[in-house]
Amino acid sequence: MKKFIFKILFGFAAFGSIAFFAHAQNATQTPETPDLFQQEEDKLKILEEILPALTKTFEVEFSPKYPGANTKVLAQLISYTFDVNRSEIAWIVNGKTAGTGKIFSFTTGDIGSELFLRVSVMAEGEVPLGKSFTFGAGEVSLLWETAGYAPAQYRGKILPVSRSFIKIVAVPRGFASSDSRLIYEWKRNYKNIPDSSGKGKKTFTFYGDEAGSETIEVVVSNFDKSAVVSKRTEIKIAEPKILFYEEHPLEGPQYQKALSDKADLEKQELILRAEPFFFSKKTLSALSYQWIMNNKKIELPLKPNVLSLVVPSDQKGKSIIKLTMENLKNIFERAEKSLRINFDLQ
Repeated sequence: MKKFIFKILFGFAAFGSIAFFAHAQNATQTPETPDLFQQEEDKLKILEEILPALTKTFEVEFSPKYPGANTKVLAQLISYTFDVNRSEIAWIVNGKTAGTGKIFSFTTGDIGSELFLRVSVMAEGEVPLGKSFTFGAGEVSLLWETAGYAPAQYRGKILPVSRSFIKIVAVPRGFASSDSRLIYEWKRNYKNIPDSSGKGKKTFTFYGDEAGSETIEVVVSNFDKSAVVSKRTEIKIAEPKILFYEEHPLEGPQYQKALSDKADLEKQELILRAEPFFFSKKTLSALSYQWIMNNKKIELPLKPNVLSLVVPSDQKGKSIIKLTMENLKNIFERAEKSLRINFDLQ
């Protein structure tokens, strides 16, 4: 009667998993048979040594996820396949052991430098594991602008208003690659923007919401992701506004000081200049002006944003001036401003 011996061959597939193959072999006794059994026993021993390393895995979480230059980073080792508290863990920075335990902190270097981190683990005292990381110390800034209007003398930031066009440019530093070779991944209000992301796409443009704010984030990395940095900014959506200035016949507008909600008239004439802020620059010519004094509409002056007030010398009292500006090409751009004028002091 024939006997069969099943021979088990063990091999590693391309993705690290283990494939098992079996085939039947005629058990006719030969002098080589004992050696075959010994070979299979050796393979089993090797498998017993390797298999735990394949089944025990871990991850390292970094906070912040994408640190910049000279940034303190907290690293935490996490595993769901072995007990990290019963394992030996060593953190090696640039070739030197810098800490032990499941939690470790370190500081990245100056802009343009690289830090090499390796974590070595003896899982539960018997299985050696390890991972390596590279931290390129870079930085990225976000610069944004909007196509709004403000007088030339204005030194503040021109803010976006409802449905404004906004342009954002990422300015990376500390990367060995040129800006055009870096990968830019943009997010708007925490949602990925694939069409605006990719190699060399350092500029992101969009039209803002009607109100609230816009949260913009970019992740910048080199090709092999050895250097990754991120930056987030919040852009608040403002409202168009009007500011009043006194205009002198000889000196011109007194832009150094805007008028508040109240003004004392100490002379017979006051030239009032109104300046729009944050309205669309492209449609500035489409602004409509409506002046009202004491609830009565005033005939539009020759210069629609300049109103001249003349008060008779024997007249005392108070008046309320109100101006409404509206963009006829964008209903979302509208502003009002009132000024109470006291001419008892003249």
